[in-house]
Amino acid sequence: MAFKIGAYDQRIEFIKNVSIDDGAGGSYPSTETILSTYAVIEQLQQSRDLEQSQMTFPSTYRVKIMYRESFEPKVNNQVKWRGNIYNIISAPQIDDVRMSKEYVFNMIKSE
Repeated sequence: MAFKIGAYDQRIEFIKNVSIDDGAGGSYPSTETILSTYAVIEQLQQSRDLEQSQMTFPSTYRVKIMYRESFEPKVNNQVKWRGNIYNIISAPQIDDVRMSKEYVFNMIKSE
């Protein structure tokens, strides 16, 4: 049974690229999870949202996560969702909803 908090039903990870020592004097690329959390993810559907993001329709999403003081998403941070990597393309805004705060930002599938 998956853990869900209300509408936050999508598991996402904020990741960063790292180099791992291969033990032979070289390295190989990998990723490291910065934060794993639940989110509300909606595909952008209104033309004004699409114009603002200046991206293609199928791969641009609006993401909402619970606010936390210990972490702040930033433009160009990478998000892993459903096995794909996405880049944050809009400055995260803090919205007050349901007596709590949440970060709201747009992301696009990385190529």
